[in-house]
Amino acid sequence: MRLSVFEGHFCFRERLVVSILFKKGIKIKKIRFNSYYQGIRNFEIQLISLIDKIIPGSIFKINENGTTLKFYPGNFLREKVIHQVGKFRSLSYYLEFILYISHLRPEGIEIKLSGLRSSTFDVSLESILYVTIPLQRKLGGRDTRVKIFSNSFSSTRNTELVLICPKISSQEAFQILEPGILKKLRIIFSHSSVTIPPRELTSRFLEKNPLLSEVDLSFFNFKIPNKNFKFHSITLIGETSTGCIFGNDFSTYKKNLDSVYWKNILNQTFLSFFEDLKTGGCVDNRNQIFLWLKILNRKKQTSRLRIGKLTLSSILFFRDVKKLTGIVFKIHSSTDRKSLILKIC
Repeated sequence: MRLSVFEGHFCFRERLVVSILFKKGIKIKKIRFNSYYQGIRNFEIQLISLIDKIIPGSIFKINENGTTLKFYPGNFLREKVIHQVGKFRSLSYYLEFILYISHLRPEGIEIKLSGLRSSTFDVSLESILYVTIPLQRKLGGRDTRVKIFSNSFSSTRNTELVLICPKISSQEAFQILEPGILKKLRIIFSHSSVTIPPRELTSRFLEKNPLLSEVDLSFFNFKIPNKNFKFHSITLIGETSTGCIFGNDFSTYKKNLDSVYWKNILNQTFLSFFEDLKTGGCVDNRNQIFLWLKILNRKKQTSRLRIGKLTLSSILFFRDVKKLTGIVFKIHSSTDRKSLILKIC
């Protein structure tokens, strides 16, 4: 079998997903070839192990130093899978991957994961729950749900979750073209200790922002006690007048956080959040790949999506898709020239 060849570790998950979606083998070479520690990392091995459980019959071939991977995807997804992941990446890293491929089993899947709740490298679990999952429901997986259980003693597997994706109700084309204006904003603090940004500090920060004067604000505080693992996350979830949902977040492991540190976190998180809003798109930067995969799954129909600007991950994803399948995404400016509209041509 002739393999499409890619280089480097960037878009590692996405390349595997496209390979699974189109049932075509791939070869990824020179994985961290120029790094001091070359080759595939432990968390990527754990992802491969998860794929092996979900898609039996898949074949992985890795060379001795881990810099080359050959992947031949299996033909079907198991209905139920239980998997444990280590401390190198959070559950969100693996949960995103499962959501990428969940539609490939029309009868539905149920997957139980246990691992680390939060990581500075990944989106927060709250972003997945309140942004990506609603997108999944909007695009045919309306009965998708997640159950979460906390472990107060473990430092590496402090959270268990069960993802239930019943039968996909619709695979029809979709049109998401009207961004609307921000109407609701939820601010979610998740933490393992009492050190959270003072309510007064957050309120003062919000009062200075004129963009929020007519926005319905809500605060949520989730304490997840754990003596062996300390974390703090802040997640912003915004909903517009047309039902578009945007999110941004920040996570840290640092202890003894003072008001100056929290002020910097709030500035950084809100700045990124409003940058997404100002671009005039209907989806935030972190969920672009998720939407591109949904469009690819409906490739025989014309789905259209309005975005503000393409991320580097999206550009590389388009190149990889074209190389593997020949499919090209068509991009053109909206009438106001402030955003982009994409579809498959």
